[in-house]
Amino acid sequence: MKKNSLIKLSVIILVVLAFLAVVAWQVLPLFQPPEQALQSRVTGMMTARVDKNWAELYKFLEPGYKKRVSKESFVGIQRDIFYSNFSVESLTIAPSGKEAVVMVKYDMEVMSFDVPDHRETQNWMKTGFQWYYKMMED
Repeated sequence: MKKNSLIKLSVIILVVLAFLAVVAWQVLPLFQPPEQALQSRVTGMMTARVDKNWAELYKFLEPGYKKRVSKESFVGIQRDIFYSNFSVESLTIAPSGKEAVVMVKYDMEVMSFDVPDHRETQNWMKTGFQWYYKMMED
């Protein structure tokens, strides 16, 4: 009986440790330097672009845009642009710590035309503890 109890206790401890690891991973941006947290978000968004994973990319968009455009609508947009080979060239966080400008370089294909080394200036905003890509206003 004691051996079964010890096994059950070990399993419970492992489950609790796994849960704590998942929670720590979710709040990790709290403990990262702002530049590193922003770099991670930019990389995540650009990876979603390259992978054509529009549902994943939607997670990186500013909350105000998501209030105006549903995830289903965003995912359903017809796109004729394909991205590859991105790199973050520069990252500048404003003194307020709430806004940033990021220069990203990537290759893209637009309507079968190759556009190598395209540079894009991205504006990011921090809401709470998370960075979000600011969509251009219409």
